[in-house]
Amino acid sequence: MVTKHNILAKNPSSLGKAYCDWIVQLFGRCAYAPTKDAFEMHMRTLEDEGGAVIREFLKNLPKEHWSAAYFPESFNAWIVDQRYLPIYQLLDGIRVKIMEMNAHR
Repeated sequence: MVTKHNILAKNPSSLGKAYCDWIVQLFGRCAYAPTKDAFEMHMRTLEDEGGAVIREFLKNLPKEHWSAAYFPESFNAWIVDQRYLPIYQLLDGIRVKIMEMNAHR
């Protein structure tokens, strides 16, 4: 998992604490962007501000491992229709979804 410390380690301390904090803040905007479009917008800013060091760091880093916009669907979103049903109906709905996933695979 990518952390603030990984980003800070890639930037030379000679650039100053304010600059390093700004890069970490830009990285956080990318990580917590709610949509892929917002992620791409923040990523362009991060790459422009961070320069070659950040571009090289992010080059082989899978977005699915650190960006909310690229995470697979969450469990709560997955069961949004069944969430408020009585427990037996909720479990049956989850069972049906799992069976559909297995059949699709």
